Amino acid sequence: MSTWDYPKISGTELMGVFIEKYYLPYLRSAKLMTRSEFKSMYPKYSVKNLSGTGEGHMIYHQVVILSNGMILFFNDVYYGTSNYLWIYADINGLAGPNRIGHDIFVFDGSSWGKRGNTYVNFWSHYTCATRACYMASGPEEGTSEAESNRGYYGCSKDNKYGYYAGYYCGALIRYDGWKIADDYPW
Repeated sequence: MSTWDYPKISGTELMGVFIEKYYLPYLRSAKLMTRSEFKSMYPKYSVKNLSGTGEGHMIYHQVVILSNGMILFFNDVYYGTSNYLWIYADINGLAGPNRIGHDIFVFDGSSWGKRGNTYVNFWSHYTCATRACYMASGPEEGTSEAESNRGYYGCSKDNKYGYYAGYYCGALIRYDGWKIADDYPW
Protein backbone atom coordinates (compact mmCIF):
# COMPACT_ATOMS: atom_id res chain seq x y z
CA MET A 1 0.00 0.00 0.00
CA SER A 2 2.88 2.38 0.59
CA THR A 3 3.57 2.45 -3.17
CA TRP A 4 -0.04 2.93 -4.26
CA ASP A 5 -0.98 6.01 -6.21
CA TYR A 6 -3.69 7.51 -4.00
CA PRO A 7 -5.96 10.22 -5.37
CA LYS A 8 -4.55 13.63 -4.51
CA ILE A 9 -8.00 15.17 -4.12
CA SER A 10 -11.25 13.60 -2.99
CA GLY A 11 -13.65 12.72 -5.73
CA THR A 12 -15.82 10.04 -7.23
CA GLU A 13 -13.97 9.59 -10.52
CA LEU A 14 -10.51 9.44 -8.95
CA MET A 15 -11.62 6.93 -6.33
CA GLY A 16 -13.10 4.71 -9.04
CA VAL A 17 -9.76 4.60 -10.89
CA PHE A 18 -7.99 3.79 -7.60
CA ILE A 19 -10.40 0.90 -6.81
CA GLU A 20 -10.12 -0.48 -10.36
CA LYS A 21 -6.34 -0.53 -10.09
CA TYR A 22 -5.79 -1.80 -6.55
CA TYR A 23 -8.91 -3.70 -5.48
CA LEU A 24 -10.90 -5.06 -8.42
CA PRO A 25 -8.12 -7.37 -9.70
CA TYR A 26 -8.55 -9.34 -6.44
CA LEU A 27 -12.35 -9.27 -6.29
CA ARG A 28 -13.68 -11.63 -8.94
CA SER A 29 -16.94 -10.70 -10.61
CA ALA A 30 -17.25 -7.56 -8.49
CA LYS A 31 -19.21 -4.64 -9.86
CA LEU A 32 -18.02 -1.05 -9.35
CA MET A 33 -20.57 1.77 -9.19
CA THR A 34 -20.64 5.42 -8.26
CA ARG A 35 -22.81 6.52 -5.35
CA SER A 36 -25.46 7.91 -7.74
CA GLU A 37 -25.53 4.71 -9.82
CA PHE A 38 -25.97 2.64 -6.67
CA LYS A 39 -28.75 4.90 -5.32
CA SER A 40 -30.61 4.78 -8.63
CA MET A 41 -30.40 0.96 -8.81
CA TYR A 42 -31.20 0.38 -5.12
CA PRO A 43 -33.22 3.41 -3.99
CA LYS A 44 -34.66 1.60 -0.94
CA TYR A 45 -31.25 0.80 0.53
CA SER A 46 -30.76 2.95 3.61
CA VAL A 47 -28.50 2.73 6.62
CA LYS A 48 -29.96 2.91 10.10
CA ASN A 49 -28.05 4.03 13.13
CA LEU A 50 -27.09 1.44 15.72
CA SER A 51 -30.26 1.83 17.74
CA GLY A 52 -32.37 1.56 14.57
CA THR A 53 -34.15 4.81 15.36
CA GLY A 54 -32.76 7.04 12.63
CA GLU A 55 -30.52 7.36 9.61
CA GLY A 56 -26.99 6.09 10.06
CA HIS A 57 -23.93 7.96 8.93
CA MET A 58 -21.93 6.68 5.96
CA ILE A 59 -19.85 8.85 3.67
CA TYR A 60 -18.89 7.19 0.40
CA HIS A 61 -18.08 7.90 -3.25
CA GLN A 62 -17.84 4.44 -4.79
CA VAL A 63 -19.59 1.11 -4.24
CA VAL A 64 -18.32 -2.39 -5.00
CA ILE A 65 -20.84 -5.24 -5.00
CA LEU A 66 -19.12 -8.59 -4.57
CA SER A 67 -20.29 -11.80 -6.23
CA ASN A 68 -21.63 -13.09 -2.88
CA GLY A 69 -23.79 -9.97 -2.42
CA MET A 70 -21.58 -8.23 0.13
CA ILE A 71 -21.33 -4.50 -0.51
CA LEU A 72 -18.23 -2.38 0.04
CA PHE A 73 -18.61 1.39 0.24
CA PHE A 74 -15.41 3.42 -0.33
CA ASN A 75 -14.66 6.97 0.70
CA ASP A 76 -11.34 8.62 -0.04
CA VAL A 77 -9.89 11.27 2.19
CA TYR A 78 -6.73 13.17 1.35
CA TYR A 79 -4.86 14.95 4.14
CA GLY A 80 -1.86 16.71 2.64
CA THR A 81 0.91 14.11 2.48
CA SER A 82 -1.14 11.24 3.89
CA ASN A 83 -3.37 8.86 2.01
CA TYR A 84 -6.43 7.71 3.90
CA LEU A 85 -9.66 5.89 3.06
CA TRP A 86 -12.75 4.54 4.79
CA ILE A 87 -14.39 1.28 3.79
CA TYR A 88 -17.83 0.21 5.00
CA ALA A 89 -18.57 -3.50 4.56
CA ASP A 90 -22.23 -4.56 4.56
CA ILE A 91 -21.74 -8.27 5.10
CA ASN A 92 -25.23 -9.32 4.02
CA GLY A 93 -25.65 -6.81 1.22
CA LEU A 94 -29.10 -5.51 0.43
CA ALA A 95 -30.76 -7.56 3.19
CA GLY A 96 -31.48 -5.69 6.43
CA PRO A 97 -31.13 -4.42 8.97
CA ASN A 98 -28.31 -2.30 7.43
CA ARG A 99 -27.03 -1.01 10.75
CA ILE A 100 -23.47 0.01 11.47
CA GLY A 101 -22.25 -2.40 14.13
CA HIS A 102 -24.84 -5.05 13.30
CA ASP A 103 -24.25 -6.02 9.68
CA ILE A 104 -22.12 -3.08 8.50
CA PHE A 105 -18.56 -2.82 9.78
CA VAL A 106 -16.20 0.10 9.32
CA PHE A 107 -12.57 -0.09 8.23
CA ASP A 108 -9.97 2.54 7.56
CA GLY A 109 -6.81 2.27 5.55
CA SER A 110 -3.78 4.42 5.19
CA SER A 111 -0.34 4.88 3.81
CA TRP A 112 0.97 7.69 5.98
CA GLY A 113 4.07 8.46 3.94
CA LYS A 114 6.82 9.71 6.23
CA ARG A 115 5.37 7.88 9.26
CA GLY A 116 5.66 4.55 7.46
CA ASN A 117 2.34 3.20 8.74
CA THR A 118 0.48 1.20 6.10
CA TYR A 119 -2.69 -0.70 6.98
CA VAL A 120 -6.32 -1.56 6.40
CA ASN A 121 -7.95 -2.36 9.71
CA PHE A 122 -11.13 -2.02 11.73
CA TRP A 123 -11.93 1.56 12.67
CA SER A 124 -10.41 2.46 16.07
CA HIS A 125 -7.56 -0.06 16.13
CA TYR A 126 -5.19 2.81 16.93
CA THR A 127 -7.30 4.67 19.51
CA CYS A 128 -8.65 2.20 22.05
CA ALA A 129 -6.57 0.28 24.56
CA THR A 130 -9.38 -1.12 26.69
CA ARG A 131 -12.63 -3.00 26.09
CA ALA A 132 -14.58 -0.20 27.80
CA CYS A 133 -13.32 2.21 25.16
CA TYR A 134 -14.64 -0.02 22.34
CA MET A 135 -17.96 -0.50 24.12
CA ALA A 136 -18.25 3.24 24.82
CA SER A 137 -20.43 2.69 27.83
CA GLY A 138 -19.27 6.13 28.84
CA PRO A 139 -16.03 8.00 29.33
CA GLU A 140 -13.50 5.94 31.24
CA GLU A 141 -12.45 7.40 34.54
CA GLY A 142 -8.89 8.65 34.52
CA THR A 143 -8.48 8.56 30.74
CA SER A 144 -7.30 11.41 28.60
CA GLU A 145 -9.88 13.66 27.01
CA ALA A 146 -9.09 12.15 23.58
CA GLU A 147 -9.91 8.61 24.71
CA SER A 148 -12.97 9.79 26.67
CA ASN A 149 -14.36 11.29 23.49
CA ARG A 150 -14.10 7.92 21.75
CA GLY A 151 -17.56 7.10 23.10
CA TYR A 152 -18.86 9.03 20.13
CA TYR A 153 -17.90 6.07 17.90
CA GLY A 154 -18.43 3.22 20.34
CA CYS A 155 -20.19 -0.10 19.94
CA SER A 156 -23.39 0.63 21.81
CA LYS A 157 -27.09 0.41 20.96
CA ASP A 158 -27.53 3.63 22.88
CA ASN A 159 -27.27 6.25 20.19
CA LYS A 160 -26.63 9.10 22.62
CA TYR A 161 -23.10 9.39 21.28
CA GLY A 162 -24.10 10.57 17.81
CA TYR A 163 -24.40 9.31 14.29
CA TYR A 164 -20.98 7.65 14.30
CA ALA A 165 -22.22 5.19 16.93
CA GLY A 166 -21.24 1.64 16.03
CA TYR A 167 -17.98 2.41 14.22
CA TYR A 168 -15.96 0.46 16.84
CA CYS A 169 -18.04 -2.75 16.72
CA GLY A 170 -15.77 -4.67 14.33
CA ALA A 171 -12.72 -3.78 16.41
CA LEU A 172 -14.56 -4.93 19.55
CA ILE A 173 -15.21 -8.37 17.99
CA ARG A 174 -11.53 -8.63 17.11
CA TYR A 175 -10.53 -7.46 20.62
CA ASP A 176 -12.75 -10.21 22.08
CA GLY A 177 -10.83 -12.89 20.15
CA TRP A 178 -13.18 -12.96 17.13
CA LYS A 179 -16.11 -13.95 19.33
CA ILE A 180 -19.40 -12.23 19.92
CA ALA A 181 -19.39 -11.68 23.69
CA ASP A 182 -22.56 -11.93 25.78
CA ASP A 183 -22.63 -8.17 26.27
CA TYR A 184 -22.22 -7.34 22.57
CA PRO A 185 -25.11 -4.99 21.70
CA TRP A 186 -26.70 -7.43 19.25
